[in-house]
Amino acid sequence: QGYWDNPGNWRQAPDSKGWSIPGIVTGSISGVNRGLARIESGCAIIDANHMPTSRVERIYIGGPDGAKLLILGGNLSCNKFFVSYEQDWAGTYVQRAGEVFCESYVCLGEGPKSKTVFKLLGGKFIANNKLYSPYTEADGATTKIIVDGGDLELFENVYLGKAKSTFAELCLMNGKIKHSGNNFSLAYKGRAIFNQTGGVFETDDEDRIRLGWIKGSEALISISGGEFIARKELAINCGKLTVVGSNAKKIEVFGLSCNGEDSSIEFILGRGGVTPLKVKGVEGAKLGSSNLLIGVTDDFKGRPGDVFEVLYAKNIKENLKLKNLSDKYVFSYSVTDCSAGEVSVLELKLERIN
Repeated sequence: QGYWDNPGNWRQAPDSKGWSIPGIVTGSISGVNRGLARIESGCAIIDANHMPTSRVERIYIGGPDGAKLLILGGNLSCNKFFVSYEQDWAGTYVQRAGEVFCESYVCLGEGPKSKTVFKLLGGKFIANNKLYSPYTEADGATTKIIVDGGDLELFENVYLGKAKSTFAELCLMNGKIKHSGNNFSLAYKGRAIFNQTGGVFETDDEDRIRLGWIKGSEALISISGGEFIARKELAINCGKLTVVGSNAKKIEVFGLSCNGEDSSIEFILGRGGVTPLKVKGVEGAKLGSSNLLIGVTDDFKGRPGDVFEVLYAKNIKENLKLKNLSDKYVFSYSVTDCSAGEVSVLELKLERIN
């Protein structure tokens, strides 16, 4: 491993005299260094004392034996950002501090059977245009994005599990993910999971969240902590929305729709029940004939007759197919109008304990 600004760590000939390191302009030359940074082995390190002085045109991270970019501080600006872009290659990106700005798109897991790890543990990473995982067909590619601190800011379209036979996992444990754009899509053709155990996830009012898109895709959002705020519709086409226990502080969506048998809503009740899903907006919750799955955690305590409010909406349109996941606890469901019809509530009633 070595620092970015050490010319001995770059084996490729410079594009122009004085530009021996990607993103660093020296001497009397002015302008933007348009060299490509290819990190195909080892670990390149950037901190406040060892960083590019201008924008890097493209960054490629990954190699047949793995490669890594580690950001410990400072600033990094690039046009395009790729991780694991060849078949069977592996690439890792880790950021602990500093700020990274990508002007164009971020592509994760471009190579077939490639393995990508993206970790944001602090600082800020800005994808100013699009984020794909992957952009092209890349059978067998897997991507894991971990946010455990810092801010991940995403703009325009986000596609996780975009291509067929690919898998992407987004884990939010701490910090914040904010998306401003058109679509936040989990599993366009492939498979994708968003697992939130803490932190804050937030989208703007132009941003629709889609779980699954093309028939055969498979998406999951699981929320067990933190705050989840979607300021436009969450559409479940081919996938499942799961709420686990009552540790999440807030779960709000502005519109909820389900697309029949390929879509499910799941509530896993814990000792304190479950954090209710609040659906805002006049359209309410259009659940149709989707699946309602009810389960319990190991520490669940309940008695027959107990009622749990799990979803609030202006109105709830449903013909749900109920499935109890526990052999011991049997629930029923009902929809009740409250506040003179201003709010509808989806309630679960514990009918019996086997």
